[in-house]
Amino acid sequence: MSAKNFQNLKTIFADPLNDVALKILLLNKNHKDILINVINSLLNFHGNNEIKEAYEHQSVSFYPELKKTLEMRCTTKSNENIRVEIQRQYYDFRVEIAHYRQDFLKTFILVISKENIFELENDKLYEKTIVPMTLETKTEAECLPISLKYYELKKFVKMHDSGEIKLVNDKLPLKEQWLDFFYKCSTCEKIPDDVDNIIKEAYRIMKVTEWEPLFKRMYEESIQREKDEIKDKKIKEFDDEIDNKPTIKD
Repeated sequence: MSAKNFQNLKTIFADPLNDVALKILLLNKNHKDILINVINSLLNFHGNNEIKEAYEHQSVSFYPELKKTLEMRCTTKSNENIRVEIQRQYYDFRVEIAHYRQDFLKTFILVISKENIFELENDKLYEKTIVPMTLETKTEAECLPISLKYYELKKFVKMHDSGEIKLVNDKLPLKEQWLDFFYKCSTCEKIPDDVDNIIKEAYRIMKVTEWEPLFKRMYEESIQREKDEIKDKKIKEFDDEIDNKPTIKD
């Protein structure tokens, strides 16, 4: 796709769950407040557990096959150092929770997915928290300092559209405002009025029509790469099905 064709697209805002867009949103030093607010809101950090500082941890990945991950080092208001990993998912990419860390920092893995991850019967909960647990006592195993927080945006939208999420002063709670932003940003034509200022700032950052040409091109190429990956995966699944299925009925 040429730069001219890209400019002719109707898209005004980038998809914040795209690899390039997510980094532009969260890793720019000029708006660290966005990163801190996303982490505190979606991980339910309050009081002394709120983070006050966050930066990308520049280290060699132990697991190069695990993609779509931002690894952050954070400091809470109580001066505790923690690790936060932010992952986004598309198609059927899964988090590999067996990945273990060397320095034993308390680790929080935040997963935001447009596709449903948990296919459970009668399951409409869009937020799920997973922690290591002692099976017999049903208590959290504190010796394994890791917690996984999953948000399934399709389930969130379904609950939101059915009116099951209580509004506060005619607006969604801040956490749900972020979920709504991550789900629908790329389809919006303007910045919504019924959101907090921090969310409006996030929309302004995602206004791809005002990005520098280099970032536009990187975003465009990343979108195409994702489409190609999904297409290749579907072709492989089809080929595997043909290979394993008898061609003649018994």
